[in-house]
Amino acid sequence: MRLTRPLATLALSSLACTGVWAEDDIWTRATLLDTPGGTKQELKAIGVDMGLDVTNFLQALHNGGSGWANGGKVDLRVKLDGQKLGTWPGFFVTSHFEYNYGGSVNQDAPGLNVIAVNIALG
Repeated sequence: MRLTRPLATLALSSLACTGVWAEDDIWTRATLLDTPGGTKQELKAIGVDMGLDVTNFLQALHNGGSGWANGGKVDLRVKLDGQKLGTWPGFFVTSHFEYNYGGSVNQDAPGLNVIAVNIALG
């Protein structure tokens, strides 16, 4: 729960840093921060493509077990295009950083479970 406030602050500050809100329709964008002429588009034009995904799970067991569990994961994907960055043509770097937070109901499920209740959180 201590991580929720910093993540919310990070999300709101990244929204504030995107410059002027675009005049386009927010529902037709590929992503929330993918505004025409925005920071994400400017970075992509010079060879840096970044994506951030946050997935949250609120879980409970309806047949046995106890309590609720809240957890999730944050995925950061970074792609670098060497030619656009001024280095070698055909040089690319791709990375994926993942952070899991909270817990899942897997350990609370009664009996022997061959398949976990929530495999996304492990």
